[in-house]
Amino acid sequence: MLKISTKQYQASSDLKERLTPGVLKLFEENITDLSSLDLSFPDIKRKVFVHVSGEGEDNFDSSELEDVYSLYLSSIEQLLVLREVLKKNKKIISISKTSSNNDLFHSTAPDIAILDQFTEKQGISKLIHKKVQSSTAVPFPVYNDFFNGMWFTIFYVRLKENMNVLKVELPYYVEDEDEIRQIVEIIKRDAAEGYPYLLNKAHNDVVITNKHVDELLKISRIYETTNREQLKK
Repeated sequence: MLKISTKQYQASSDLKERLTPGVLKLFEENITDLSSLDLSFPDIKRKVFVHVSGEGEDNFDSSELEDVYSLYLSSIEQLLVLREVLKKNKKIISISKTSSNNDLFHSTAPDIAILDQFTEKQGISKLIHKKVQSSTAVPFPVYNDFFNGMWFTIFYVRLKENMNVLKVELPYYVEDEDEIRQIVEIIKRDAAEGYPYLLNKAHNDVVITNKHVDELLKISRIYETTNREQLKK
């Protein structure tokens, strides 16, 4: 975990205040146009740091604020990229097999667990609509109106009888149940045994087997225990 002193925190806050909309706009344009500018992300951070701090460029790497400042600008970059992705919100869908949300039943147990335990048939749950603004306590540092104005449509679905319940999230407001049914039919079309093919493929692709661990240990020339020995047959 990154630890900073009170002095570092205050100086970092001062720098953030100097990141005016104009400076952030320049930062965004530079990130968008990396190839033509022949700059890397560290180069861009350095130039913005020099601009708002008044320090020389040579002081950036040695500055005690470098880690804090770089982390902050990296979070800004993440929001800029996320905004570009969410502009195509009608082409985005999130499907997960686990969730801690309880917006449907308002119980201490997750909605998905309740549906898994007390239902068996295939079907679609009631739609849940959530606005980002209702879930945020502080404004976003960039494009606050864009992010806070976003709606999410959430529902649960079982694609096949007695199979797992899935949580589906759409980054836009959907009221038409026919549209939801069409989306579910598309998911079912590419599902196997009630489980979306791409979700299953992603799960299988990221599994690290004991064979993979053994190969990595050989490459790294590590001969110590890995705490996975008990899993081996």
